[in-house]
Amino acid sequence: MKKIFTLCLALFCAVATFAQDEFNPKGSFVFTDKDGNVYEDGAVITCADAEEDDFGFVQVNSGLYVKQVVADVEGSPLYVGMGVDVSNLENGAVQYCFPGTCHIASKVGKYDVDKTAIKIIKGGESLQTEWVANMDDDDVAMYGQATATFTLYAYENFGSEQKPDFYEHGAASSITVNFIYSATAINGVADNAKASVDAIYTADGTRVQNMQKGLNIVKLSNGKTVKIVKK
Repeated sequence: MKKIFTLCLALFCAVATFAQDEFNPKGSFVFTDKDGNVYEDGAVITCADAEEDDFGFVQVNSGLYVKQVVADVEGSPLYVGMGVDVSNLENGAVQYCFPGTCHIASKVGKYDVDKTAIKIIKGGESLQTEWVANMDDDDVAMYGQATATFTLYAYENFGSEQKPDFYEHGAASSITVNFIYSATAINGVADNAKASVDAIYTADGTRVQNMQKGLNIVKLSNGKTVKIVKK
């Protein structure tokens, strides 16, 4: 009897694994622009619209959004996570807060999916990702470039919300962004110069009175949000 039970259990696991592997994750999550236009998997784009915030920091926003195309696998909801591969970083850091936790990529290299940040998204969500240029000795933002590839991965949760057990189906979509900051790349300087600070948050979403060491998310009175790294 025990052998029969063990055999049935093994067959069930094999069938479950086959069903998981049968699902093709490609295109289940895609990158779009703010208007919902979809980028092809493996697309390469250039972002050169820089903004100077109220504190003199310059950031080049990716302008990317993520859209969920496939909601579930046979009734099991799909979750999304994101990995980042920074291949070029002349100065500064690539900052990203998708899908739920903010991270700073300050060196060339691969940054794996944060398993604590995997989540279900609804509709289109901003990638909340930009390259922030370093300041020189005169507190002037340095010109330069950065290149990063962002890859979305599809997951199922075979655990509970309290104790998730994520199964990775594979890569859903990727895009490479070339960030460029040059003498002609600044937009929105006047608007931000007139703006005041409405609120300051830490990377985990805690509201604080003053900027803390590390990543700060600052909401301005003109409706814009900027990310500032305080060393």
